Amino acid sequence: MSRTIQIPGGTAELFDRDELTPRRTIPYQALLYRADKLMEKLANARRVVSVSGEVEENPDLDGPEHRLTPHEAETLEYLQLANDWGWLKSWSLDIPLPATWEGLLDIPNKVTNAIHAAIVEAANPVPEVASEFEMTEETLEDKQSFTGAGGGSKTQSEAPAKRRKSTPKTSTS
Repeated sequence: MSRTIQIPGGTAELFDRDELTPRRTIPYQALLYRADKLMEKLANARRVVSVSGEVEENPDLDGPEHRLTPHEAETLEYLQLANDWGWLKSWSLDIPLPATWEGLLDIPNKVTNAIHAAIVEAANPVPEVASEFEMTEETLEDKQSFTGAGGGSKTQSEAPAKRRKSTPKTSTS
């Protein structure tokens, strides 16, 4: 089942993962194979600095800083475009759908950025959270509700409640 997204100037339809064909994924894979050394460097880098000075950091990694060369930065852009082209099924724009990933190089950035953002979001969905929650008498009386009436715990302690005494730590410096 395809997914329709909003892009500047219209809509675009993205393939579902199981709709992807080798013709759609091979361009990305071919670029990825050629960039294996770069990807290996980036996988361990604690900090990556782009040619334009943008910095991405991952404090969980202990590798060195890696400064991208213009060629490496271009390779990463090409990988992104090839991946995005692979997912792109159709669009409602007045310009023809690119026949290859390189055709995306001639599409306005605001369109390719919107497509990329939708693909990233689809790959890493954010769980839905209720935007509003209103307590009602019904939820307040429901002992199973997290806002429910107190005393609903089956494992209540018989110990009397005590107030903690907190004292600020004095500075030693």
